[in-house]
Amino acid sequence: MQAAVDAGIAIFQCGHFPYVPHLTHYIDLRAKQTGITLKWEDFISWDLPWLERCDALLYLGSSKGADIERRLAEKLGKRIFASIKEVPVIERDQRNGLPPFLRSLSR
Repeated sequence: MQAAVDAGIAIFQCGHFPYVPHLTHYIDLRAKQTGITLKWEDFISWDLPWLERCDALLYLGSSKGADIERRLAEKLGKRIFASIKEVPVIERDQRNGLPPFLRSLSR
């Protein structure tokens, strides 16, 4: 999980707004505290709609979930990066670093 979070931070520093599916770990912790049991399939069904909306996938390595994500990214024609070094750096708006759809809200 630490490598995925570190990658998310690095991607954010490149100007992007990453979705880090590993952070649903905290949702799982809270669910357990409230007596709710979430299965692995629940997390994949939570994760995949985000992949449909994203621009690209950073594939850090093979796992059951990562391989499903990669196959879906390929099917959707998404760019797939194998390392942070491949992720392009983009310019964010200088006003609070907000993406275009949020700029009007910052006024």
